[in-house]
Amino acid sequence: MHRLEEYHQRWTKRLLDERNSEGGWSGELSSSAVATATAVVALHCYDAQGNEALTRAGRHWLAATQLADGGWGDSPESPSNTTATLLARAALHGDKESDENCRRADAFLEREFGGTDADQLRAGILRKYGADRTFSVPILALCASVGLLGEGTRAWQGIPRLPFELAVMPGGMLRLLKLQVVSYAIPALICVGIAQHRNSKPSLVRWLRERFVPRCLRILQQKQPDSGGFLEAAPLTAFCLICLSKAGLKQHPVAAACAEFLCQTVRADASWPIDTNLDQWLTSLAGKAVVESLTAAEKASLSELILGRQFREVHPFTGARPGGWGWTPLSGAVPEADDTPAALILLYHLRKGECSPDIERGCRWLLDIQNADGGMPTFCRGWGRLPFDQSCPDLSSHAWRALSLWLPQLPATLQKRVRRSLANILDFLEKKQRDDGSFLALWFGDQYAADQLAPVYGTAVVLENLQGVKEPWLQKARDFLLAQQLPSGAWGDAATRRPNVIFTARALAALAPCPEAKETLQRGFDFLRPYLEDEKELPVEPIGLYFSQLWYSEKLYPKIFIVQALCKRVQGAGCRVQGAGCRVQSAGCRVQGAGLNNMMSQRYIERIVTLCFLLLAVAGVWHFVNFRSNFDLVPALPQPDPRQEQQEVTRKIIIGEHFQRFVASQPQENAGSWPGFRGGNRDNIAAASPPLRTDWGAAGPKVLWRQELGEGYAAPAIAYGFVYLLDYLEETEQDALRCFELHSGQEVWRRCYDNPVRRNHGKSRTVSTVSEGTVVSIGPKAHVMVADAFSGDLLWGCDLLGEYGGELPQWYAGQCPLIDRGTVILAPAGKEVLLQARELRSGKVLWETGNAPGLKMSHSSVVPMLVQGVRQYVYCGLGGVVGVAEDGELLWHSAAWRPPVWAPSPVQLSSEEIFLTAGYGAGSAVLQVKLEGGKWQTSLKNSWKASQGPACEQQTPVFYNGMLFTIQPKDAGSLRAQLVATDPAKLPEILAGSGREERFGLGPYLIADQKIWIVDDQGVLSVFEFTGQEFRKLAAHRVLPGCDAWGPLALADGLMILRDSTSMACIDLR
Repeated sequence: MHRLEEYHQRWTKRLLDERNSEGGWSGELSSSAVATATAVVALHCYDAQGNEALTRAGRHWLAATQLADGGWGDSPESPSNTTATLLARAALHGDKESDENCRRADAFLEREFGGTDADQLRAGILRKYGADRTFSVPILALCASVGLLGEGTRAWQGIPRLPFELAVMPGGMLRLLKLQVVSYAIPALICVGIAQHRNSKPSLVRWLRERFVPRCLRILQQKQPDSGGFLEAAPLTAFCLICLSKAGLKQHPVAAACAEFLCQTVRADASWPIDTNLDQWLTSLAGKAVVESLTAAEKASLSELILGRQFREVHPFTGARPGGWGWTPLSGAVPEADDTPAALILLYHLRKGECSPDIERGCRWLLDIQNADGGMPTFCRGWGRLPFDQSCPDLSSHAWRALSLWLPQLPATLQKRVRRSLANILDFLEKKQRDDGSFLALWFGDQYAADQLAPVYGTAVVLENLQGVKEPWLQKARDFLLAQQLPSGAWGDAATRRPNVIFTARALAALAPCPEAKETLQRGFDFLRPYLEDEKELPVEPIGLYFSQLWYSEKLYPKIFIVQALCKRVQGAGCRVQGAGCRVQSAGCRVQGAGLNNMMSQRYIERIVTLCFLLLAVAGVWHFVNFRSNFDLVPALPQPDPRQEQQEVTRKIIIGEHFQRFVASQPQENAGSWPGFRGGNRDNIAAASPPLRTDWGAAGPKVLWRQELGEGYAAPAIAYGFVYLLDYLEETEQDALRCFELHSGQEVWRRCYDNPVRRNHGKSRTVSTVSEGTVVSIGPKAHVMVADAFSGDLLWGCDLLGEYGGELPQWYAGQCPLIDRGTVILAPAGKEVLLQARELRSGKVLWETGNAPGLKMSHSSVVPMLVQGVRQYVYCGLGGVVGVAEDGELLWHSAAWRPPVWAPSPVQLSSEEIFLTAGYGAGSAVLQVKLEGGKWQTSLKNSWKASQGPACEQQTPVFYNGMLFTIQPKDAGSLRAQLVATDPAKLPEILAGSGREERFGLGPYLIADQKIWIVDDQGVLSVFEFTGQEFRKLAAHRVLPGCDAWGPLALADGLMILRDSTSMACIDLR
């Protein structure tokens, strides 16, 4: 043991010495023949002359790394395979210096495919990848681009067509259609599909498909990260560049960014790695291995580094919520369920279990991605058909470890979800255990094994993560691992008895706590002794599996896992940190789903659903082609949580049935107010605001109080010295209208009703309205509840969907009620009734507007306007815009601009002009409404995309002092998430933006004291003044601790109320 302690100290110091200038770890991925070959072809296709020196050097590297059998492996240490060989052969095609290399490669391919003509190459690749076209089709497209499959359009024939048009369809439809299209492959889908299309013969179908190209290219540009590299992966980026070049799109900005990425990531030896780096993943693993050797200052610095790499915005690839971590801090990474638990585990040790909103957000991210089978997928919840969303034991056990460590420190409402998740993970693992007791890892394998699987690695990972869990099947896993030790003392492939240092280190770490494994551990460390003594160099072992079964090695892997094994052995149980309640015992706490085994019935249902959606897809394409819709449907919109344990239970809703009073409090009749959505005038301008302070100092503005809330974005209204908020209570599954004292934050009363709601990107999201001693709220499922503002007594309620037969918008109801002149104005948008007016205190229906236009409910709210001298209510529903008179008469209707998702409300620019805007690719438009000869006429004066002019995705724009202020959506190019100012007379020209360093996501903003007060997604409140030409920043401070601070602001008497997804705060600006 003394000798092992010496090894531990020595190798820990070596690993600490590997740290970079940030205090993290940077490794080195193996060079890749696949990455190098694709990059060489891409740069040649894009600019053969300009990239000649680089492509020639790349070809020389390929020629020098060709193996003796004429093929190439994924890494220089890997055996030859057909994919790497075919791609390298394509890169050398036509290069006279490489004739001999090509001859040898052809001989290898002929042995593998039976020949090297076009048909045999196509058949061989398609056979290798089967139904998964996400890699086989790009490979064949590359071969076609260099002439390996023939010349001209003939080269592209026989390659399965990728329907690039599907990129404009919602992600949910793709899932139900069971198409082999995944979010990480959409760039290749678009680029390869367009290249195939433009290299096909002229026809009517080709003419029709061409109309989709501009939309798909806009989506592609939205998905491209700042680095230019899709997923930071040279092959994927190169495939896109090749196909854009062959489609005649070399001048497109995406192509230029792809080329720049490839030029920036080439190595000194003219090779490319499979991905830029794994720096975040390595930092989490290495940090965990050496955490006990770090000083307090080093722990604090590393914790700050890890938290700074957490994703803060919805990801454009997967639609994943903020909170996860990727494998690299670079912009092309995607949050995933191995890097996220790795970061959370390290943070637990660095922070000694001290929780924070960032930690909670990370745990929620893991809970949200969990599949219905209880396991954890890599990137996205749901399909389970391909590796990217398939549940796997290694990731699931890793998530179990992270969640179990943090469980005792999480809020009570979150603990309930975590316990259920932990039990489901154990159920999943028990079901996935193989007959011999082993588990398989998804992204790690053994390239020398006949089946290329690595049950030793997968089993070791599961055992290490589940140390401390008492389950019979885990003993079976330990028995398997003990039995797999080779005579040499190592672990590796049992059939070939080939030892593997990384497998050995992982097995030793997993078995370290087992008393019965003492002799086994001794033999294992005896095997490692020559490496620990520096008598042997650590071998290069490609055990990592990238997309589509591409092997890679990482320089730091053996060092990290050896240090971890030594740590486990030396410290024993002391190396394991277990929080109270982290052990989830067996059957009693598990949540079993009913009916999951009824697979036959499900299969028939799936076929029927598939057929229905195929018909819808055909109808949708016909509609796009024939009616020139003005909107783009962008994939990867956040979807509802489909997990069975969270499905809603059908029950009768009794609106307002529960009531609690907490304190007695008197109203203040002369107090300032912000009585509803966007304030008293529904314009987000606090016209009568007192002077507000911005000289906060380092401590920021004074926080009077904070309140924990259910997850959502519902925002407060202020009146009579009270704050009113429609919340959702997750523990009791209730909509709750809550009343707080403005100055103390003390809850006065709450009125609730049972309403089971699934997570759907949050739950509550409306602003209640207060007037004449009455408060009106709308819940997430469009239940209207009206109560006395002082006593909380229920006055009346109604179910807009149940009574009027409408449809709930995606992400639940976002419409905020309007109280106007003693009446409540609502938009049921049902089958028969579009708008209605009800008496405020009684709920009596005063008038109803028929839904002849056929609009559906949106997230937009009704706005009173004076249009052409006629007072009316303007509403933007799904399908168009309407103007309704004060007596309910439908005055006008326009379907000229119809975004698929509509959250911002309309803004009046003049007596006859209304500004319309929406996110998800829609952009903005100006609707002109005129009264001529007693008839109302509407026309679309102008429209544009977010990259061309002002637009908003969620918040409603503010029109102030003749200027229009908006927060640009994520598809606005360089102005993404900036605050911008526009002169309406010069639309769509943007006058000024807040700057590249001042971005605000989807955050809310208002005008007060002649300044703009704006909150970003992370709860940082910033204050700007607009000079007429530019924005000047006056102050900024993070006020809210959580994320998704999207709820509209409220301001009264110098007190501002803000909220993030789970909390609300009141600050004093006087």
